[in-house]
Amino acid sequence: MTRKSEKSIEPTLHRLMLAYGADSLDALATSSGHPIGTLRTWHKRGAVPPGECVRVAHETGVSLDWLMLGRYADVHPSPVFFGPDGSLVNLPDQIEPARRSDVVNLKKYDAVGSCGCGSWLEHATVIETVPFARAGLVREGLSPDHTVIIGTRGDSMAPLIRPGAEVLVDCSKRDPRTGGVFAFTWQGELMIKYLQLTDQGLRMSSENSERFSPRLFSPFETEQIVVEGRVYVQITRL
Repeated sequence: MTRKSEKSIEPTLHRLMLAYGADSLDALATSSGHPIGTLRTWHKRGAVPPGECVRVAHETGVSLDWLMLGRYADVHPSPVFFGPDGSLVNLPDQIEPARRSDVVNLKKYDAVGSCGCGSWLEHATVIETVPFARAGLVREGLSPDHTVIIGTRGDSMAPLIRPGAEVLVDCSKRDPRTGGVFAFTWQGELMIKYLQLTDQGLRMSSENSERFSPRLFSPFETEQIVVEGRVYVQITRL
């Protein structure tokens, strides 16, 4: 990118490019996952949404003050990172250790779990990534590197899961013998229900038991069920 074209880019958007090591809006779209049209809109408006700046700061480790406000930019034209002790660093050999490892970006899919009809990951698209504190996920018993976000619909799991709520699915936990709320695929639908493996077979039940009766799957039906992961709700994000 030439110096002239760099100056033509909105300053915060330009720093966003530096944070990702991108030399054009097209390259930034590839690195950040944002459609090129969205980036051009930000450029036209002359502003990047604050929430996006926060997400990028957590994802890349750059200083939020540098990214949003341009602080230190006159001294450090390249990205400014947090050091291990909280200080700001800019030297190449300091940058890599300074990148924050305490944040994980969970993929949010357009899949919708039925609490009736849905679809699942092989047919789903990642629509955004959402930063979560790694330690918080671990504290809640989730595997940060195997957890995704999906939407829900239906009221069979209300009030535990309200219709339209987003939930976390830990795809590393697929054993229903311990019981719990699971996302599973059956007859082409992604469902979210209580599952419990008993001596009689796999039992499915709902939170709203007055309207939705439990069901015991036959051995043949159980073989057709694919447990996608354990569902967690009410987990606080960053």
